[in-house]
Amino acid sequence: MKKSEIVFNLSSIPIDIISLLIAGVIAFNLRIQATDWHLETLNWVGEIYYDLSLVEYLFLLGKTAPVLILAFAILGLYNLSGTRRFISEFGRIFMGTSLVLLVVVILFFFNQTLFPSRFIILATWLFSTLFVLIGRYLLKKLQSYLF
Repeated sequence: MKKSEIVFNLSSIPIDIISLLIAGVIAFNLRIQATDWHLETLNWVGEIYYDLSLVEYLFLLGKTAPVLILAFAILGLYNLSGTRRFISEFGRIFMGTSLVLLVVVILFFFNQTLFPSRFIILATWLFSTLFVLIGRYLLKKLQSYLF
């Protein structure tokens, strides 16, 4: 294995974390905006159970980031086995983010004060899956461009 392949493979870890954080911020802001626009009457975003600041929410996301990295590692997304096909990574990324969603939903079931809204949980899952895929795709394009 080439040294450059190791660098690109390991650089996917911070990209995954940044993707999760960006997804969380977008989901949080989208939920807050829906409240400001009074869209809760449409019954698609649900109630906000309590106010949570963005800093407190980012702290919670910071706690879920290691769980995401662990799930991705278990699914083989950080193996140093060289290049993989993007379509196989898609399935593993979807499975990893869904596994983390399941953990968060179970925690939310037992303690509803963890997250202020179910919409935020689901939107973060959707956006994090999308952004991790985009980040990995761009990293692969950069790698192929440089070679």
